[in-house]
Amino acid sequence: MSESMPNQSSQSLLELVRERRPRNRTDLDLAIHAQIARVRRALYRGPIRDAVNREALWRGLEAGAIDCVVSDHSPCPPEMKRRDSGDFGAAWGGIASLQVGLAAVWTAGRRRGRTLADVARWMSAGPAALAGLPAKGAIEVGRDADLVAFDPEATFTVRGTELRHRSPVTPYEGRTLAGRVRQAWLRGQAIGPEARAGRLLRRGPAGPGGGDD
Repeated sequence: MSESMPNQSSQSLLELVRERRPRNRTDLDLAIHAQIARVRRALYRGPIRDAVNREALWRGLEAGAIDCVVSDHSPCPPEMKRRDSGDFGAAWGGIASLQVGLAAVWTAGRRRGRTLADVARWMSAGPAALAGLPAKGAIEVGRDADLVAFDPEATFTVRGTELRHRSPVTPYEGRTLAGRVRQAWLRGQAIGPEARAGRLLRRGPAGPGGGDD
């Protein structure tokens, strides 16, 4: 049996995963903003929890109990947050995080002594294996040359108005993050911010060796 537990924020899920994995394939992922990057004043499903939960989830990630870190990119215009009414049930629960995700994880991870190899495993190899995309997730002969030139020492302050998301709402507003992407390549071709070069990928079986694109 295969199970997926997306967008988790409670440390109690770690013990459940450890108990179930000997019998089932149980995949557990974290959304960047909710669990490891110390975001405040954000509406998101599941809930953003306290430092005790964050620390437990970090340890689970470092120990391999958590499979990957994902963006859960879900932008919306400001009015859909319903700040005027305070109605959590009606408000859009997603957060736009795709553009700042790599820097957010690197900023938090390097404080804990983690390396870029760790970040690549959490944010590239892990998601590619989970989605069954064998051409993705590693720099190896025969795989797609999806690459970034990443400057780990560069810093920047997040401003919603400067992001390329459709809507400028971001819980990272005003935060200084470490790490900037200087150049990206998609299947070996250099691309810039205006590129529209993506394509739909066909999902295969989750795990190493599965899938096609």
